[in-house]
Amino acid sequence: MTLEDISELVKLFQNQNPSTILEDIEQLTPEKRAKLARECYQLSRHVFLPVLISSMENTFNAIHSALENLFFNEIHLASQRLQEEPEVWQEKLDTLREFPLFAESSDFDLMRISGDMEEKQYQAKEPFLIENNPVTGVFLLKEKANVYVEGKDEPILTRSGIFGEEACATDVMNASATVSPVKDCTIFYIPREKFLIHTMRIPGLQARVFQMIIDRSKYQQKMAQDAKERAEEQRKLTQEILDHIGQGSFSINQAGEIGNYSSVAKDYLRRRNLAGAPFADIVFRKNRKALKEYYRALHMLFGGNQFDPDLILSMLPNEVTIKKRIFKLNYFFVQDSNGYVLSVFVRMTEVTLERQLAAKEEQEKLILDKMRQNIGGFLNMLSDLKSSFRLMEEFSENYVEAGQQPDSEFISGAMRKLHGSKGLSGQFEFNNLKTVVHKLEDCLRNIDDQQNLGRYTDKFFKLFMEFETEYNYALSFKENLGTEIVEILEGVSFSQDEFQSLLKATIENDFESIRPLILKKASVPAEKIVDNWENDIIRLAERLDKQIEFKLEVQEDLLIPTEIAKSLNVVLGHLYRNSIDHGIETPEERLEAGKEMTGVITVKIHLEGHHLMIILKDDGAGLNNTKIAKIAKSKSHLDQILVDKYIAGEKFWKILFLPGFSSAEQVTQISGRGVGMDAVKNTIKELDGKIVMASEQGKGSVFLIKIPLESSRII
Repeated sequence: MTLEDISELVKLFQNQNPSTILEDIEQLTPEKRAKLARECYQLSRHVFLPVLISSMENTFNAIHSALENLFFNEIHLASQRLQEEPEVWQEKLDTLREFPLFAESSDFDLMRISGDMEEKQYQAKEPFLIENNPVTGVFLLKEKANVYVEGKDEPILTRSGIFGEEACATDVMNASATVSPVKDCTIFYIPREKFLIHTMRIPGLQARVFQMIIDRSKYQQKMAQDAKERAEEQRKLTQEILDHIGQGSFSINQAGEIGNYSSVAKDYLRRRNLAGAPFADIVFRKNRKALKEYYRALHMLFGGNQFDPDLILSMLPNEVTIKKRIFKLNYFFVQDSNGYVLSVFVRMTEVTLERQLAAKEEQEKLILDKMRQNIGGFLNMLSDLKSSFRLMEEFSENYVEAGQQPDSEFISGAMRKLHGSKGLSGQFEFNNLKTVVHKLEDCLRNIDDQQNLGRYTDKFFKLFMEFETEYNYALSFKENLGTEIVEILEGVSFSQDEFQSLLKATIENDFESIRPLILKKASVPAEKIVDNWENDIIRLAERLDKQIEFKLEVQEDLLIPTEIAKSLNVVLGHLYRNSIDHGIETPEERLEAGKEMTGVITVKIHLEGHHLMIILKDDGAGLNNTKIAKIAKSKSHLDQILVDKYIAGEKFWKILFLPGFSSAEQVTQISGRGVGMDAVKNTIKELDGKIVMASEQGKGSVFLIKIPLESSRII
């Protein structure tokens, strides 16, 4: 306090009349009056201190300073703010009073809180509290907000009011839930430290905060208890129903977990205890798409009454296969009075036998259709299967029963024969037969590779018996053709005019006329080389999720010997299968490479002089020469001198035709085991023909096959 301040006080109080003093004070400006009040308060310290003992002085000074800050800083500042911007601050006070926690607080207390309150804009679904993340303060919302907890797709609660106060008041650092506004809104935010200061300074605020926390906890406990009691009642009712049904029935909850279940359901789902087991994970664990669609439908079903439950149930799978048993699924649901789904019931009915019978009937119909479209090819298949079966009988008698290890040459020939039978079986949809032949190839290969016949004896006999069963099954379809047509197709048949011409030429010893008649009967159109190729290509492409177009160009009216057409039809099948499996890329890969999504396999057949020319071309990935060389060098059983020669001469394609080579890391049922190319080469060699190949990486591959035909046999 300065001398000037003391002089002003003396002047003000020199009049002994209190009313006059008050009138003089009222004449002062607000600034003068504030200054006068502070000066009088400071003077009171000096007036009061002498009457206190020394041990009380520190306490008095602390109280005096605190009151000075309250009176002349906080209260005065709050008053100034209200005077300067009354509408702005009054709106803040009104906003705070809308929250029950602050309804009883004074204007001054609310002014202190609003001074530390920030306004923040949030969009709908934008979280302001995140579960397990630090809580930085308290959030006040007049609008509704959704409260989520981990593992729940739907909010466990929707409310307005104050959020984060429990964490701040109890020194919990992280949020127990994720909270986000239902729609775009303004959120009022008070930092954690400042909120704690206000709860301690404002009378009664801390008690109200704790009471609110306790009340909310009691409410949540009551809700949980009510839900538990309702669930137990529902469980008892459900179990009672299921116990009386006697079928494979169970209930599933919002999470897709099994609740109540019948004893039959345990047998169907192959589980001792189904309680809490996720039904979809049991039956769809290897099908991500089905899992995703199932949980999406379940989420919609339990998402409130905004969707038609019957429509959603139609989205759920109505049939599943578990351990080769097929079950039909029927769904039922229970709703509350508001239309919300409480639980879903599933009833399983086994339909394995009727599905198997239907599938077998459909398969036989498909076989009959293909057989009638190509009766000659079907009979050729049976003839080929008969040869393969006789070869396996020979293998059984001469080697397996005698316990004598067969030589590699015999096994290679047997594998080539089985490989051809497998291809023909697939063309006529004898899938079980094709699989058995495939396994027989594996068995023979293992016997040869390990030089251990005894180890695979039991397996061979088992497969040989299966082969006999499937062969007889294929043979039974021959009865559908009728005896006459089989005799005609399996032998040589002449029309009446042809027979008269043949008889006349024979009587007259006109052998020049006899030769073309006989040769014509021993020949077939060149198209027979590719009999059933297109259907097989389409089927294999679908299995590999590829798009492939088959194009064929055949010289008009070109006939070739029947035995040549038959041999080439079987053995060249490996070439197009290899193109499908390893050559033609997937649609996505082709688009990335700048190609059309659909790959093309082209076959051209024509006569060039006295040679049958066959060109088989694809526009796939072509050969990877580096990979071929690496694989060839790693196979010790290959003739490495030849391998080095082919690599040096950059004739990598010739390596593919070496016995026992395979460019695939994994052998597949589509392109074979590495004996395919060898079989192609040997068959063409037996016909005195040649095969060459050209390939460009990224562009595709082409095979050129040249087979001599005697001029007298070309019709």
